[in-house]
Amino acid sequence: MHVAKIKLTGLDQLAALRGEGAEPRTMRWLAIALIGFALAPTLLTPIPAMVDYLNQIARMDILSRAGTPDANPFFETVWRLYPNLAMDLIAPFMAKALGPIAACRIFLAISQILILSGAMALERVVKGRIALSPLAGCLFLYSLPFSFGFMNFEFGLGAALWGLAVMLAIDKRPAIYRLIVHAAFCALLFVAHFYAFGIYGAALGYYELARIRSLRSDYRFALGRFLLLAAPAAVLLVMLFMTGGRVGEEGNIWTLRTKPLAFFHILNGYNFYVSAVCMTILVAGGVYLAKSGFLRVSRVGVFMGIGFGVL
Repeated sequence: MHVAKIKLTGLDQLAALRGEGAEPRTMRWLAIALIGFALAPTLLTPIPAMVDYLNQIARMDILSRAGTPDANPFFETVWRLYPNLAMDLIAPFMAKALGPIAACRIFLAISQILILSGAMALERVVKGRIALSPLAGCLFLYSLPFSFGFMNFEFGLGAALWGLAVMLAIDKRPAIYRLIVHAAFCALLFVAHFYAFGIYGAALGYYELARIRSLRSDYRFALGRFLLLAAPAAVLLVMLFMTGGRVGEEGNIWTLRTKPLAFFHILNGYNFYVSAVCMTILVAGGVYLAKSGFLRVSRVGVFMGIGFGVL
Protein backbone atom coordinates (compact mmCIF):
# COMPACT_ATOMS: atom_id res chain seq x y z
CA MET A 1 0.00 0.00 0.00
CA HIS A 2 1.40 3.40 -0.97
CA VAL A 3 -0.79 6.02 0.67
CA ALA A 4 1.46 8.89 -0.28
CA LYS A 5 4.55 9.09 -2.48
CA ILE A 6 7.02 11.94 -2.65
CA LYS A 7 8.34 13.15 -5.99
CA LEU A 8 11.08 15.75 -5.55
CA THR A 9 13.26 17.70 -7.91
CA GLY A 10 16.83 18.51 -6.98
CA LEU A 11 19.58 16.10 -5.95
CA ASP A 12 19.81 17.43 -2.41
CA GLN A 13 16.10 17.04 -1.72
CA LEU A 14 16.05 13.57 -3.24
CA ALA A 15 19.06 12.51 -1.19
CA ALA A 16 17.43 13.83 1.97
CA LEU A 17 14.38 11.61 1.52
CA ARG A 18 16.34 8.56 0.38
CA GLY A 19 18.66 8.66 3.34
CA GLU A 20 21.83 9.68 1.48
CA GLY A 21 24.49 12.23 2.41
CA ALA A 22 24.44 14.62 5.34
CA GLU A 23 20.88 15.91 4.89
CA PRO A 24 19.12 12.84 6.39
CA ARG A 25 21.04 13.41 9.64
CA THR A 26 19.62 16.91 9.79
CA MET A 27 16.14 15.61 9.03
CA ARG A 28 16.42 13.05 11.83
CA TRP A 29 17.53 15.66 14.34
CA LEU A 30 14.69 17.95 13.28
CA ALA A 31 12.23 15.09 13.72
CA ILE A 32 13.62 14.31 17.19
CA ALA A 33 13.43 17.98 18.19
CA LEU A 34 9.86 18.24 16.86
CA ILE A 35 8.76 15.14 18.76
CA GLY A 36 10.43 16.36 21.95
CA PHE A 37 8.74 19.74 21.62
CA ALA A 38 5.36 18.03 21.01
CA LEU A 39 5.69 15.81 24.09
CA ALA A 40 6.87 18.65 26.35
CA PRO A 41 3.37 19.82 27.45
CA THR A 42 2.49 16.33 28.67
CA LEU A 43 5.81 15.88 30.47
CA LEU A 44 5.88 19.36 32.07
CA THR A 45 2.21 20.03 32.88
CA PRO A 46 0.77 18.35 36.00
CA ILE A 47 -2.84 18.60 34.79
CA PRO A 48 -3.23 18.67 30.97
CA ALA A 49 -6.00 20.89 29.58
CA MET A 50 -8.44 18.07 28.83
CA VAL A 51 -12.16 18.25 29.53
CA ASP A 52 -12.45 14.83 31.17
CA TYR A 53 -8.98 14.60 32.73
CA LEU A 54 -9.99 15.22 36.35
CA ASN A 55 -12.63 12.50 36.06
CA GLN A 56 -9.92 10.16 34.75
CA ILE A 57 -7.73 10.89 37.78
CA ALA A 58 -10.62 10.27 40.16
CA ARG A 59 -11.52 6.98 38.46
CA MET A 60 -7.91 5.75 38.58
CA ASP A 61 -7.78 6.59 42.29
CA ILE A 62 -10.95 4.57 42.94
CA LEU A 63 -9.77 1.60 40.85
CA SER A 64 -6.30 1.56 42.40
CA ARG A 65 -7.77 1.32 45.91
CA ALA A 66 -10.53 -1.19 45.07
CA GLY A 67 -10.29 -4.37 47.14
CA THR A 68 -7.96 -2.80 49.70
CA PRO A 69 -8.66 -1.43 53.20
CA ASP A 70 -8.48 2.07 51.68
CA ALA A 71 -11.26 1.35 49.14
CA ASN A 72 -13.74 4.15 48.61
CA PRO A 73 -16.97 3.14 50.44
CA PHE A 74 -19.22 5.00 47.98
CA PHE A 75 -18.16 3.10 44.84
CA GLU A 76 -18.27 -0.54 43.79
CA THR A 77 -16.05 -1.90 41.01
CA VAL A 78 -17.84 -4.33 38.70
CA TRP A 79 -15.87 -5.59 35.69
CA ARG A 80 -17.45 -6.37 32.32
CA LEU A 81 -16.06 -6.79 28.81
CA TYR A 82 -16.48 -3.16 27.78
CA PRO A 83 -14.54 -2.09 24.65
CA ASN A 84 -13.20 1.04 26.37
CA LEU A 85 -10.85 -0.22 29.08
CA ALA A 86 -7.27 0.59 28.07
CA MET A 87 -6.64 3.09 30.85
CA ASP A 88 -8.68 1.15 33.42
CA LEU A 89 -6.51 -1.95 32.92
CA ILE A 90 -3.10 -0.21 32.91
CA ALA A 91 -3.11 3.01 34.94
CA PRO A 92 -4.45 1.65 38.30
CA PHE A 93 -1.38 -0.60 38.66
CA MET A 94 0.89 2.42 38.21
CA ALA A 95 -1.32 4.50 40.52
CA LYS A 96 -0.73 2.05 43.39
CA ALA A 97 2.98 2.91 43.33
CA LEU A 98 3.06 6.44 41.92
CA GLY A 99 -0.35 7.92 42.70
CA PRO A 100 -3.22 8.61 40.28
CA ILE A 101 -1.93 11.95 38.96
CA ALA A 102 1.46 10.56 37.91
CA ALA A 103 -0.14 7.38 36.56
CA CYS A 104 -2.48 9.36 34.31
CA ARG A 105 0.37 11.48 32.95
CA ILE A 106 2.48 8.40 32.22
CA PHE A 107 -0.44 6.72 30.47
CA LEU A 108 -1.04 9.83 28.37
CA ALA A 109 2.66 10.00 27.45
CA ILE A 110 2.62 6.31 26.47
CA SER A 111 -0.44 6.93 24.29
CA GLN A 112 1.18 9.88 22.53
CA ILE A 113 4.41 7.95 21.97
CA LEU A 114 2.35 5.09 20.50
CA ILE A 115 0.68 7.52 18.06
CA LEU A 116 3.97 9.07 16.93
CA SER A 117 5.92 5.82 16.69
CA GLY A 118 2.97 4.01 15.08
CA ALA A 119 2.70 6.67 12.38
CA MET A 120 6.42 6.41 11.68
CA ALA A 121 6.31 2.60 11.61
CA LEU A 122 3.42 2.67 9.16
CA GLU A 123 5.21 5.09 6.83
CA ARG A 124 8.38 3.00 7.06
CA VAL A 125 6.52 -0.14 6.01
CA VAL A 126 4.59 1.62 3.24
CA LYS A 127 7.33 3.77 1.71
CA GLY A 128 10.54 2.23 3.00
CA ARG A 129 11.59 5.45 4.73
CA ILE A 130 10.40 8.00 7.28
CA ALA A 131 9.70 11.47 5.90
CA LEU A 132 6.32 13.03 6.69
CA SER A 133 5.01 10.92 9.58
CA PRO A 134 6.77 12.80 12.44
CA LEU A 135 5.24 16.07 11.23
CA ALA A 136 1.81 14.51 10.67
CA GLY A 137 1.83 12.78 14.06
CA CYS A 138 2.84 15.92 15.96
CA LEU A 139 0.31 18.01 14.01
CA PHE A 140 -2.62 15.93 15.28
CA LEU A 141 -1.26 15.06 18.72
CA TYR A 142 -3.23 17.83 20.50
CA SER A 143 -6.32 17.76 18.33
CA LEU A 144 -9.99 17.50 19.25
CA PRO A 145 -9.88 14.01 20.87
CA PHE A 146 -7.11 15.25 23.19
CA SER A 147 -9.03 18.34 24.31
CA PHE A 148 -12.10 16.20 25.02
CA GLY A 149 -9.99 13.81 27.12
CA PHE A 150 -10.51 10.62 25.12
CA MET A 151 -7.58 8.84 26.77
CA ASN A 152 -8.55 5.30 25.81
CA PHE A 153 -9.10 6.34 22.20
CA GLU A 154 -5.65 7.95 22.03
CA PHE A 155 -4.02 4.77 23.33
CA GLY A 156 -6.12 2.66 20.96
CA LEU A 157 -5.30 4.87 17.96
CA GLY A 158 -1.57 4.43 18.57
CA ALA A 159 -2.03 0.68 18.89
CA ALA A 160 -4.12 0.67 15.69
CA LEU A 161 -1.33 2.41 13.75
CA TRP A 162 1.13 -0.20 14.98
CA GLY A 163 -1.33 -2.96 14.09
CA LEU A 164 -1.67 -1.65 10.52
CA ALA A 165 2.11 -1.38 10.17
CA VAL A 166 2.68 -4.92 11.41
CA MET A 167 -0.11 -6.42 9.26
CA LEU A 168 1.25 -4.76 6.12
CA ALA A 169 4.78 -5.89 7.01
CA ILE A 170 3.68 -9.55 7.27
CA ASP A 171 1.33 -9.42 4.28
CA LYS A 172 3.24 -12.18 2.46
CA ARG A 173 3.49 -14.51 5.45
CA PRO A 174 1.35 -17.68 5.74
CA ALA A 175 -2.33 -17.19 6.55
CA ILE A 176 -2.15 -18.87 9.97
CA TYR A 177 0.69 -16.55 11.01
CA ARG A 178 -1.28 -13.46 9.90
CA LEU A 179 -4.40 -14.76 11.65
CA ILE A 180 -2.59 -15.12 14.99
CA VAL A 181 -1.07 -11.63 14.77
CA HIS A 182 -4.35 -10.09 13.58
CA ALA A 183 -6.32 -11.78 16.37
CA ALA A 184 -3.86 -10.44 18.97
CA PHE A 185 -4.24 -6.86 17.70
CA CYS A 186 -8.02 -7.26 17.49
CA ALA A 187 -8.18 -8.35 21.13
CA LEU A 188 -5.93 -5.47 22.24
CA LEU A 189 -7.86 -2.84 20.26
CA PHE A 190 -11.28 -4.22 21.16
CA VAL A 191 -10.49 -3.86 24.86
CA ALA A 192 -8.71 -0.51 24.40
CA HIS A 193 -11.40 1.41 22.50
CA PHE A 194 -14.11 0.38 20.07
CA TYR A 195 -13.53 3.29 17.63
CA ALA A 196 -9.81 2.49 17.39
CA PHE A 197 -10.78 -1.11 16.73
CA GLY A 198 -13.11 0.10 13.96
CA ILE A 199 -10.42 2.32 12.39
CA TYR A 200 -8.02 -0.63 12.30
CA GLY A 201 -10.59 -2.96 10.75
CA ALA A 202 -11.85 -0.40 8.23
CA ALA A 203 -8.31 0.45 7.08
CA LEU A 204 -7.47 -3.21 6.47
CA GLY A 205 -10.80 -3.75 4.74
CA TYR A 206 -10.35 -0.77 2.40
CA TYR A 207 -6.81 -1.92 1.66
CA GLU A 208 -8.07 -5.36 0.61
CA LEU A 209 -10.83 -3.82 -1.53
CA ALA A 210 -8.32 -1.54 -3.24
CA ARG A 211 -6.03 -4.50 -3.93
CA ILE A 212 -8.89 -6.41 -5.56
CA ARG A 213 -9.53 -3.50 -7.90
CA SER A 214 -5.90 -2.80 -8.74
CA LEU A 215 -4.54 -6.35 -8.92
CA ARG A 216 -7.64 -8.09 -10.28
CA SER A 217 -6.94 -10.86 -7.76
CA ASP A 218 -8.88 -14.10 -7.55
CA TYR A 219 -12.17 -13.44 -5.77
CA ARG A 220 -12.04 -16.68 -3.84
CA PHE A 221 -8.60 -15.72 -2.56
CA ALA A 222 -9.92 -12.26 -1.67
CA LEU A 223 -12.90 -13.77 0.15
CA GLY A 224 -10.52 -15.89 2.20
CA ARG A 225 -8.55 -12.81 3.23
CA PHE A 226 -11.76 -10.99 4.23
CA LEU A 227 -12.88 -13.95 6.31
CA LEU A 228 -9.49 -13.96 8.02
CA LEU A 229 -10.01 -10.30 8.93
CA ALA A 230 -13.62 -10.75 10.07
CA ALA A 231 -13.30 -13.93 12.15
CA PRO A 232 -11.58 -12.47 15.26
CA ALA A 233 -13.94 -9.46 15.27
CA ALA A 234 -16.99 -11.72 15.10
CA VAL A 235 -15.72 -13.83 18.02
CA LEU A 236 -15.10 -10.73 20.13
CA LEU A 237 -18.56 -9.31 19.44
CA VAL A 238 -20.17 -12.60 20.47
CA MET A 239 -18.12 -12.59 23.68
CA LEU A 240 -19.19 -8.99 24.34
CA PHE A 241 -22.90 -9.79 24.28
CA MET A 242 -22.52 -13.12 26.11
CA THR A 243 -20.70 -11.48 29.04
CA GLY A 244 -23.18 -8.63 29.39
CA GLY A 245 -20.90 -5.90 28.13
CA ARG A 246 -21.98 -3.07 25.88
CA VAL A 247 -20.65 -0.35 23.60
CA GLY A 248 -21.16 3.18 24.94
CA GLU A 249 -24.30 4.58 26.48
CA GLU A 250 -27.88 4.00 25.36
CA GLY A 251 -28.55 5.52 21.95
CA ASN A 252 -26.61 8.00 19.84
CA ILE A 253 -26.92 11.73 19.25
CA TRP A 254 -26.50 12.55 15.55
CA THR A 255 -25.71 16.26 15.15
CA LEU A 256 -25.59 16.12 11.38
CA ARG A 257 -25.42 19.88 10.86
CA THR A 258 -22.03 19.99 12.61
CA LYS A 259 -20.45 17.29 10.41
CA PRO A 260 -19.14 19.70 7.74
CA LEU A 261 -17.62 21.89 10.47
CA ALA A 262 -15.96 18.96 12.25
CA PHE A 263 -13.31 18.70 9.52
CA PHE A 264 -12.17 22.26 10.24
CA HIS A 265 -12.52 21.83 14.00
CA ILE A 266 -10.32 18.76 14.38
CA LEU A 267 -6.91 20.44 14.73
CA ASN A 268 -7.75 22.53 17.78
CA GLY A 269 -10.46 21.72 20.29
CA TYR A 270 -10.12 25.02 22.15
CA ASN A 271 -10.68 27.59 19.40
CA PHE A 272 -12.65 26.89 16.25
CA TYR A 273 -11.19 29.83 14.31
CA VAL A 274 -7.58 28.86 15.04
CA SER A 275 -8.38 25.31 14.01
CA ALA A 276 -10.15 26.40 10.82
CA VAL A 277 -7.26 28.65 9.78
CA CYS A 278 -4.71 25.88 10.43
CA MET A 279 -6.74 23.29 8.52
CA THR A 280 -7.25 25.68 5.61
CA ILE A 281 -3.50 26.30 5.44
CA LEU A 282 -2.86 22.55 5.64
CA VAL A 283 -5.30 21.76 2.81
CA ALA A 284 -4.02 24.62 0.66
CA GLY A 285 -0.44 23.50 1.22
CA GLY A 286 -1.30 19.93 0.28
CA VAL A 287 -3.00 21.07 -2.93
CA TYR A 288 0.00 23.25 -3.81
CA LEU A 289 2.44 20.38 -3.23
CA ALA A 290 0.29 18.06 -5.32
CA LYS A 291 0.09 20.52 -8.22
CA SER A 292 3.84 21.16 -8.00
CA GLY A 293 4.59 17.45 -8.23
CA PHE A 294 6.10 17.19 -4.76
CA LEU A 295 3.29 15.08 -3.31
CA ARG A 296 1.30 12.38 -5.03
CA VAL A 297 -1.45 10.29 -3.45
CA SER A 298 -1.64 6.78 -4.85
CA ARG A 299 -4.80 5.09 -6.09
CA VAL A 300 -4.96 2.97 -2.94
CA GLY A 301 -4.63 6.11 -0.81
CA VAL A 302 -7.46 7.81 -2.68
CA PHE A 303 -9.64 4.71 -2.29
CA MET A 304 -9.01 4.59 1.46
CA GLY A 305 -9.57 8.33 1.84
CA ILE A 306 -12.95 8.15 0.12
CA GLY A 307 -13.88 5.09 2.18
CA PHE A 308 -13.14 6.79 5.47
CA GLY A 309 -14.93 9.94 4.29
CA VAL A 310 -18.09 7.95 3.59
CA LEU A 311 -17.71 6.07 6.87
